[in-house]
Amino acid sequence: MNSWMDQYERAWTSNDPEDIRALFTEDAVYNDRPHTAKPWNGHRKL
Repeated sequence: MNSWMDQYERAWTSNDPEDIRALFTEDAVYNDRPHTAKPWNGHRKL
């Protein structure tokens, strides 16, 4: 099995939404910048 870092590198290189989605749990909250008003929530795109 690939490590999380290997999967991250693949997602960064491919920029494929499925590769990126696979890095996070379905209920993850992700801020792509400090002080972002609207974070990404889960696997759905806002």
